[in-house]
Amino acid sequence: MSPERPPLPAPPQGLIALAPWVLAVVVVGIYGVAALMMTADFANLRALRNVRPADHAANGPAIYTGTLVGPADRVTPSGEQAAMHWSWVRSTDSDSPGTYCVTNARDQVSLSTPEGTLPIRWLDDSTSISVRSNESDDAPATREIFTGPNLERDIKGFPGALATCAGDSRASVIHSVPQGTKAEVISCAQDGGLELCAREPHGLIAIPTVKAAMVAKASRIHTTFRIAGIASLVLALGIGFLCLVARNRSLDVLRPRDYA
Repeated sequence: MSPERPPLPAPPQGLIALAPWVLAVVVVGIYGVAALMMTADFANLRALRNVRPADHAANGPAIYTGTLVGPADRVTPSGEQAAMHWSWVRSTDSDSPGTYCVTNARDQVSLSTPEGTLPIRWLDDSTSISVRSNESDDAPATREIFTGPNLERDIKGFPGALATCAGDSRASVIHSVPQGTKAEVISCAQDGGLELCAREPHGLIAIPTVKAAMVAKASRIHTTFRIAGIASLVLALGIGFLCLVARNRSLDVLRPRDYA
């Protein structure tokens, strides 16, 4: 008498049927998180798009074009003349990341225009200023300087005020804006100078143009959503593979077998 056959498990058809819905919910969640992360960037980019040149703007933020001029005796820690500069020493050791000996010289800077010289007064404020050199930097802040990557450079050694931070696992970084650098400044004119605006964009120095800053900000948004798309694709392939494995196993169970 042949032994009794074991009961056959039911194929996971319900799980396979739910997979597309689970994938859809997760993908929507991924893009929702990406959109939430980019909320400030979306708002800032929209505000920048609406700003007009000073000779065409009404009240509020306007674009002023000219060249940046700082104190004549201003020099960087490495001895170069500059309208403004900022520098720091950063750790190159992944086990102990950090930034040390930050130096800033961004006050008393003016924008020289055909109509006259406009002091950029919000640079004199001690409040933190966000410096962006590419699309990977932090989200926009009230006071921004966009320099592009060309004005940032690593230097060998630790000159001047950076010397106290010398070490084997550290590197000096200097942002230097030469005297007479062409720039566009978004700000509000008041009493012969440029002040922070009450609404966004509050204050921005863009080197060389506001358009370049907008392209970098748009690239940051695009990169974030591209990462979300890659994550969604990997997830879809993973769920598809698991469904295929589950289907093959269910079919394998249903194939007739010989029982001794």
